[in-house]
Amino acid sequence: MLLALPLSQPAPWLPFGEVNTLRMSQIENSGRWLGTTSTADYVPVTVEMLPPRRLQMVDAIALGLPPDRVNHEAMPDGAVVVAEVVTPLRTRYHVTAPKQFRLRLYQFDFPGWQVSIDGQPAVTELAEPEGLIVILVPQGEHVVEVAFGATPARAVAWAISGAAWLVALAVAWRLRLSGTGFLSCAPPAQDKNPVPHRRDWPFVAVVGAITLGAILLEPLGLFHDHTQSGVLDIPATAHAANFGDQIALLGYHVDSESAAPGDTLELTLFWQAQRPLDIEYQVFVHVLSADGQLVAQSDKLNPGEFPTHRWPTDRYVPDTHRLSLPADLPPGDYTVATGLWVQSEGWRLPVFDESGAAVRDAEPLFTLEVE
Repeated sequence: MLLALPLSQPAPWLPFGEVNTLRMSQIENSGRWLGTTSTADYVPVTVEMLPPRRLQMVDAIALGLPPDRVNHEAMPDGAVVVAEVVTPLRTRYHVTAPKQFRLRLYQFDFPGWQVSIDGQPAVTELAEPEGLIVILVPQGEHVVEVAFGATPARAVAWAISGAAWLVALAVAWRLRLSGTGFLSCAPPAQDKNPVPHRRDWPFVAVVGAITLGAILLEPLGLFHDHTQSGVLDIPATAHAANFGDQIALLGYHVDSESAAPGDTLELTLFWQAQRPLDIEYQVFVHVLSADGQLVAQSDKLNPGEFPTHRWPTDRYVPDTHRLSLPADLPPGDYTVATGLWVQSEGWRLPVFDESGAAVRDAEPLFTLEVE
């Protein structure tokens, strides 16, 4: 509990507007956070190409209705599909089919989706390259249900969790009976009138008091490092750089400015927003040879694991990078430089001098001596 206590004091988020399904859908459609990440990590492996945005689904969300996942354009004449139940994990359709046809849904075929027709397992296909569900519906009137069920991997995971829970209960019960466990109630053997005692209560009381004190004292700002006037108040090398009057580099910390080939260099940068930001900036750290050749680098979508448009202006953001030097890197002096850029558009945030003129697109930090 004590080690995890700092995690209970996150930096506050700046206001970013109303959060609802429609707005999140619009943000995803902008291309930056599709599938909750900019690289669409959370789509099935069968998706070879992301499908285009379907207005029929978005329009329903805007009206507060469930999304219409049926591809009506691909249905034959006379076919009717009515959604009777629509929930995130289960949809039931009443289908009238003048002939056998393929019911195409705007729904990714994630492992776990199970399709039935009139209560019996249905024949399904995969719409390539989008990875969508296709259901072969026979002629006549049918009830088609698409429900999210278990997979072998999920079943094994639940079994392991259940077994661990039972073992934990059994161990706790045995420790309680033996009088050696946490919060033991076993009385001393020589006591003829045993009174349950709690020998671990002092420890619990101390942990509880520290936790409660941290929560109550947090508004005083005692658990965060703050910076005033762009000066770091923690051990670091001061290095000021103005990136486009948007973000300031306050300094950096590195354990050593010398290394050997194959070593990993750990570098922490300290950034601070100069104004509320409306652009997501990415950060790079480059290790450059004397002739400007790139020999090692570190890139992050979010400097300090924190989207830049949500950075507060009254505190700095520590941003740690680990650069792996090539094992065959020749000895010599190398320049370590950093910068900010917009990955989706391919431009860098310039570094301004004191007069406000752009002088370069990356900031040299120090010279790394490779021995």
